[in-house]
Amino acid sequence: MAQTATRPFDRLALIEPLVDVAPFQVVISSSWRFHFELSEIAHRLGRLKPLVVGTTGNAVVGRYARHCEILEYVNDYGISDWRALDDAYLEFPENAGNLILCDPRVGVSEAEVAALRDWLCQDPLT
Repeated sequence: MAQTATRPFDRLALIEPLVDVAPFQVVISSSWRFHFELSEIAHRLGRLKPLVVGTTGNAVVGRYARHCEILEYVNDYGISDWRALDDAYLEFPENAGNLILCDPRVGVSEAEVAALRDWLCQDPLT
């Protein structure tokens, strides 16, 4: 039986080792960005804190809202290769290639971390 996430960030220890794998940046698209300062969110992210570079912009209303917010950010900053780690599958189009979908009852698991690691370690020329 899968473990159920009990509080925010309780699975952070699974993601933190990725800091040593390859360089990456973290952009917050969570609705938490409307309730907390970026510095406060980053502080909660342990070893990921120095990698937090910003948040997506204003909320988008409508179909696939979070995906649209992320696309606006990546277009504004010229980002061509990115991944979203999210449990809100309704916020993304079906089969969204950039989404690493988490189980909302569990949060991030070893499977999602492995997918992130694979992406971080891929050869950019392939």
